[in-house]
Formats: sequence, C-alpha cells, structure tokens
Amino acid sequence: MVTIPTMGLLEGESGLLLVREVLESAIESTTASAVLFDALEVDPSEHLPRSVDELFAFVRGPLRLVVGRRMKDGDPDQVIADIEAAIQSTLEGRPPRSLAGGATLEIHVGTGPVRVLVLSKSSGVAIRLRASLGGLQINVANAATPEEAAEVAGALDPEVVVIDALAPVGGVDEILDYVQTLPATTTTLLWGEEQPIGRQIELRAVERRVNLTTVERAEGVDPVLDVIRSRHR
Repeated sequence: MVTIPTMGLLEGESGLLLVREVLESAIESTTASAVLFDALEVDPSEHLPRSVDELFAFVRGPLRLVVGRRMKDGDPDQVIADIEAAIQSTLEGRPPRSLAGGATLEIHVGTGPVRVLVLSKSSGVAIRLRASLGGLQINVANAATPEEAAEVAGALDPEVVVIDALAPVGGVDEILDYVQTLPATTTTLLWGEEQPIGRQIELRAVERRVNLTTVERAEGVDPVLDVIRSRHR
C-alpha cells in the first residue's frame, strides 16, 4: 500500500477536526462530538489516526458503524461520502465543497476552553475527549497516579476532573484523598460507577461525604461531554 503524504495537514487532531466539522453539518454538534468519541473507542488506543490511510480506514470503519447507529435522520452513507470528499479536497489543496443541504464547514469558537483533568492509567480517554470536542472547547491533561494528579492540577487548575473507573489510578481512598483537595467549584465526575471499583468509590465517597457526580459507562460519553460543555465559558 502506498501511503499518501499528508504534509501534516491531516495527521492526528487536524484530520479529526475536519471529520468533526463535516459531522456537525449533518447532525447536532453535541451528537457529533459523542459520535466521534464513540467511534474512536471502537478500537481504543492511545493515538489518533496518524496518516491519511489511517484516517480513511477510521472513517470507513468505526465512524461509519457509529454514524449508522446514532443517526436518526438522513443517510449515513452520504455523511461518510461527504467526509471522504472533504479529506480529498484538503489533500488536493482545494476548499471543501458545499455539503448536502447547502451546509458549509465552520469552526465553532467558544470564549475559552474548559480545563479538564482525567484520572486514568491510560491516556486514551483524555486523547479522545480532546479529539471529540476540539482544543477550542477543552484543555485536557491525563494523570496516571494521584501524585501526578496533584502535580498536574497545580499547573492546570482543572474545572472538571474525570475519574476513569475502567483504569483507576490508585486505591479508593487514594483517589478520594485527592478529590478532597480540589476546590468546591471543581466538578468531579466518576465515569463507570457500575464497575467494581466505581461502586467502591461511590460508596466510600458517601461515607466520607465527598461530592461526586456519577455516570454509568453504559450511558455512553454524552453525559461526560454535557458536564464539560456546561462549564464552557
């Protein structure tokens, strides 16, 4: 297989930014972010598509699967075709053509990114959150230990802390000890309360009177994205 040179245009987040903008022309922007996150979780890893070949494979595989599942109105195949056309136009140095229904690509600019810290042994969740929301909406870091969380938080001053119960960073009390150091204005989200350690964290938090917002993984990423967006200034 010949790899198409990207010259950095469509590697990693830049390629997914284009994908997200096309998705937002076909479905609600809030849904588009969740679709992108879910598609990246189909084959979870700690890196985003690193070449045009990988980007096309992602669009035609995981993304097509999730778009077909989540799209209530419209033609999923047309959405995928529009994304592929936008990628090809970018490679050829042409502006993406108008999309179905006359929609055009836009960059949605907020007034400032929300500062988010993910507590997880894997950086995958943090990477997917940034890719699905974009750097204009989220400034995200990952901490793999409670000690690292304290160090990162000092520089980041997080507004939202996400505890990944699928890849916990330490023992229950270690995690809650850290949460108790956070300002009262910080929203702490336990994602995966149905997981064994998630249940332990939730019960222990009640005993220790630690305030947590809990979300089941089965609910998908939508509630997590909603919490982050609610803090978007």
